[in-house]
Parts: sequence; C-alpha cells; structure tokens
Amino acid sequence: IVRERFVVGVNQCTKILESAIQRRNELQIDNSQNSLQKSGNESRRSASSINTRLSPVPTLILLSRDVRPATILAHISIYAHILKIPV
Repeated sequence: IVRERFVVGVNQCTKILESAIQRRNELQIDNSQNSLQKSGNESRRSASSINTRLSPVPTLILLSRDVRPATILAHISIYAHILKIPV
C-alpha cells in the first residue's frame, strides 16, 4: 500500500504532475461550460464523467540536491508552483 503512494524518479514524477495539470485544466473548462449550460441533465452527466477519471494529486514533492546537471529537475519546481504543491 505504501509503495502506491510514493513516486521515485524524474520521469514518473513528471508524468504525474503533467497529468494533474491536465486534469485541473479540464476541470476548469468543464466547470465554465457547466455554468453556461441551462439544462441540469447535461451538467450532471459531464460532472459524473469527470469524477470517474480523477486520480490523486501530489501533496508534497521532495527533490535531491545532488542531481547533476540540476536542470534535469528544473521543470518539477515549475509544475509544483502551478499546482501549489510544496517542494
């Protein structure tokens, strides 16, 4: 159970952060479209389809200081800032 909650490696961390950003953007678009719709049935259907594809969003990111070159991790802090995740 614990292994499922941790991600190790730059590539895996990048994939999770990119998918979290994409989900956040999709939710914002869907929410703005739902507010414009007048039919309650259509908004309920789209909201239920959003809930089925949600997965956990990271809450904390730990970076190693001894990575060389340091630019390998540069994008991680940018993604974390966008998602308001402490680094």
